[in-house]
Amino acid sequence: MSEQGSGGRGDRLDGVVRGNDWRSLEPAGIGEGTLTGTVTVVLPCYMGQAELELTFAGLALQTYPSHLLEAVVVDDGSTPPIVLPAGAPFTATVVAQQRDGFGLARARNLGAERASGEILVFLDCDMIPEPQLVEAHARWHHVDDRLLTVGFRHHADFNGITAETLGAAGGPAEAVIGREVTSPEWIEFHMTRTHNLTSADTDLFRVASGGNL
Repeated sequence: MSEQGSGGRGDRLDGVVRGNDWRSLEPAGIGEGTLTGTVTVVLPCYMGQAELELTFAGLALQTYPSHLLEAVVVDDGSTPPIVLPAGAPFTATVVAQQRDGFGLARARNLGAERASGEILVFLDCDMIPEPQLVEAHARWHHVDDRLLTVGFRHHADFNGITAETLGAAGGPAEAVIGREVTSPEWIEFHMTRTHNLTSADTDLFRVASGGNL
């Protein structure tokens, strides 16, 4: 998908989507439509307690209904173990797995296994979501449940920013005003090369990064 929460599945059986031309789909706009699907946000985490605090603060600001949202944190053998940040307005659990080398893929799979949501959103534990992120993904899955959606990301310095200041700012973009913000060039390159993932290239999967999926 070419924007946060846009995308499609190639050659849908009913013929609505040809190739990966997700532009033929018409999801509700942000803030529009009825949101009913339950969502699990899977957060693999290794030695990222401080980062997780900010990620939870971002999830607490979501426009998606909190009663339809849960977070599953998968601790990949952190020392000390990861604990859930306090005060989340949504259901949250932490699951531990034994550290056995780089366990990111195993953590995502374990989180998916433990999820109760109809829609899965995978975020890295240091990805602080904008308030519309979950809604931006989920609105496409309300159109069709056979989609894979991928989102963009930006890199910024959050040094000195706490969960409280993030919440007071209203989101990460506002919290880093005045600081340098960059975007991964490889994502921009593939989006341009594939015309926002609507080309006939056979490697569209390259843009499907698990950090925001």
